[in-house]
Amino acid sequence: MKNIRNLKKNEKSYKNFIYIFIFIFLSLLFTSFEQLEINLIIQGKGNKNFINNNFYLDPSKVIINNVTKNSCNKSCYCESDINNVTIKFNEQIITCEKMFEGLNNIIEIDLSNLDTSKVKNMSSMFNGCINLEKINFGNINTSLVENMYRLFCGCTKLETINVSNFDTSSVTTMKSLFARCESLISIDVSKFNTSNVVNMFDIFAYCYNLTSINVSNFDTSKVENMQGMFYQNYKLKYLDLSNFDTSSVTIMRSLFSHCESLISIDVSRFNTSNVVNMFDIFAYCYN
Repeated sequence: MKNIRNLKKNEKSYKNFIYIFIFIFLSLLFTSFEQLEINLIIQGKGNKNFINNNFYLDPSKVIINNVTKNSCNKSCYCESDINNVTIKFNEQIITCEKMFEGLNNIIEIDLSNLDTSKVKNMSSMFNGCINLEKINFGNINTSLVENMYRLFCGCTKLETINVSNFDTSSVTTMKSLFARCESLISIDVSKFNTSNVVNMFDIFAYCYNLTSINVSNFDTSKVENMQGMFYQNYKLKYLDLSNFDTSSVTIMRSLFSHCESLISIDVSRFNTSNVVNMFDIFAYCYN
């Protein structure tokens, strides 16, 4: 009898172990899929792209206004003026290059459930999204990202961009990162780690409505190209560049050109020994 009781006890323990294993497996599976999801708001009726055709990966599932669309890949027919779209992927995203480039019907993007921990390239991710008004990054992981070329370039309706959680420690190029964000009023890049950045060409160019940019903590020791960094920042009044190390810079062309409201700037510590182009560096700085 004792052996029978022990056998039943062992069977019960084994079943409990199986149940726990299944629960953990399903939890991990559910969590994994939850982290491979993007939510969008698309305006307008008709056939609309949710992902740029040049993006390397097709969604595994598309849900529009709570209805699953089995025949959709990167585009689908939208029946409403405003459409809530959920895009799911069944494999890890390894690059965000050109993900939404040129999609002018997207007005909101929520990436808070997208796992970007393996992503190295975010170049042109939102480039040319001229009607994009809001991006929710959540706790996005950008620790491996090396390329942020044109990440937000041409997002002409974005007034604010919350990049406070961005880990930029691996980034080597920030060329045209915020260029042509014409409505941008404020941007907090004070925590950016730029220690590996080589190219800052046009990083804030054509940001007509920016009144201040805190770049006092920028490490520019490896930067070679500063051309047009603040080009046509019409409303910018002050810049603290006292921490800028320009010893590696070769191009400063139009660095402050058309900063028409700029009142004062101290560049007395700039090392220009390697600079070969300073054309129009202070052009049209009237004040």
